[in-house]
Amino acid sequence: MFTVEEEFDESIVTVMDNNGQYEDIIMYYSENGVYIVQYNEQVDSDTIIELSTEMWETMIEAYNRTKGTYIITTQGK
Repeated sequence: MFTVEEEFDESIVTVMDNNGQYEDIIMYYSENGVYIVQYNEQVDSDTIIELSTEMWETMIEAYNRTKGTYIITTQGK
């Protein structure tokens, strides 16, 4: 299950684990980058990952690939 919210300058996506094994993941998308946040019970605080929009797009592309080495080129940018 997930929710999508639109703010003035960013989109917020919350992904929930249907089995209750993992904490929710909250992703903030803006022109400046992507931030992925998940609560870490062991240290009692949020863990935050910051990446560029290009890194995010590459990560999504990599998810759908098989073993190998790839170079992603962007056309028209």
